[in-house]
Amino acid sequence: MAVRISPATDPSRPHPGNPAGPATETRSQPFGAACLGPPGFAVYGVGLAPVHVFRTADIHDFLPPVLATLLAWEMALIDVITGAYAEVPGLVRTMFVPGAPLTVTALSAREAYRLRRRHGLTLRGAVAGPALPPSGD
Repeated sequence: MAVRISPATDPSRPHPGNPAGPATETRSQPFGAACLGPPGFAVYGVGLAPVHVFRTADIHDFLPPVLATLLAWEMALIDVITGAYAEVPGLVRTMFVPGAPLTVTALSAREAYRLRRRHGLTLRGAVAGPALPPSGD
């Protein structure tokens, strides 16, 4: 046998004595805490990504700027091919699509310049690799 609660006596519904209802406060606290978690992880990840760039600097110090430039231009090419910004006006699209790769390229060029100036590393040296020691044969 189901018991019906009238709207006047239902504690979860707002009424003149309690306009918000008691359940509103208790339900919003866990929801608010759940909403703060993912943005916190995103901010933490955004801070770590430029530093580590998937640990490519462990392979060679010159690899992060080269890889970042390559990936930025690849994403721009994919946007052009798929028509990702078809609803954006043409003039804005011509500035918007290459804007990110040009910025990444400029930052990577600056990083490459600093690697060459401060540490003597060049792209040519990165491709050639270290000289192998002579074999004992």
